[in-house]
Amino acid sequence: MIATLLLTALLAVPPAPIDAAALRARYARLASLTAEITQVKEGRFWARPMRSAVGLRWTPSRIEWETRSPIRSLLVIEGGALTITDAHGKVRSLGAAGDPRLQSLVTLLRAFLSLDLAAIERQYELHYQGTDLVARLRPEAPVRVFSTLRFHFDERLDLASLVLEAEGERTTLVFDRLTRETLAPAAP
Repeated sequence: MIATLLLTALLAVPPAPIDAAALRARYARLASLTAEITQVKEGRFWARPMRSAVGLRWTPSRIEWETRSPIRSLLVIEGGALTITDAHGKVRSLGAAGDPRLQSLVTLLRAFLSLDLAAIERQYELHYQGTDLVARLRPEAPVRVFSTLRFHFDERLDLASLVLEAEGERTTLVFDRLTRETLAPAAP
């Protein structure tokens, strides 16, 4: 039995490398995306890795990032506003319109979650490596929050994980039960 398992593993076909055109086509008409996410934060501000369970709901006009554990909170990005509701129901609102850095950050978060490659490319150099897309911050990028992003895709080109690296910190998002809906093609 062990020999059969080893032979199966050796003969397994590695996943095909991702194709930039196929990836762009897959996410071009994204209407909504939902997922259950395991988030792990590591870095100089954390004594040990911090693990969170998150629910994500994304549409072009609204993002809901619901942290379910260890501490409940809800972050909503809608229009130019970012609203955070904590575990006690206290709501804080931040308007991105008056703050160019916050506005740029909100734009980047929308791009990351919807895989808007054109928007990501404005700030990052894209490198395709097997089933990963690695984005490295351009030296002239105006918003310098994350230095490197690593998007990992499964065989259907669904996002399996995303690693965001910043100075002294790494956040890994592992996507589970990802559901995406696309807009119908435009009529000829």
